[in-house]
Amino acid sequence: MDKKDLRIGNLINYEQTTHIVTGIVGDKVYSRWLKQPDNEPDYICHINECKPIDVNITDLLIFGFTGPDQFNWYRKKYTAFEGDDWLEHTVSVAININSLNVGIWNESQDEIGSSTKIQKKYIHNLQNLWFELTGEEL
Repeated sequence: MDKKDLRIGNLINYEQTTHIVTGIVGDKVYSRWLKQPDNEPDYICHINECKPIDVNITDLLIFGFTGPDQFNWYRKKYTAFEGDDWLEHTVSVAININSLNVGIWNESQDEIGSSTKIQKKYIHNLQNLWFELTGEEL
């Protein structure tokens, strides 16, 4: 994994277990497995020991996306302040063999910018995109 792609809150695979990143210092990643008791210390591993987790349909549904629609897209809405008004937008995701196609639409279904392709279809990439758009964790 590339350290610049990680941030606190990202999901990764470490020792065949899903972990959530709690800190990054140099090449060390601090993490907790999802069911780890609060009184246990964080795991510490080298960035090279962290593995990305592929996005799958189950993950999209757990993260609140709905679908698929007739074009096999999964969608999730968010609200953003633009100009002097709050507008509803929709993030649409389609899983391909080696990538994610992502489109961002406003409430009138006009595309905001062009659709983009995330070359790697990992959960942390989708988490980072969602956080960038909304300021919220996915």
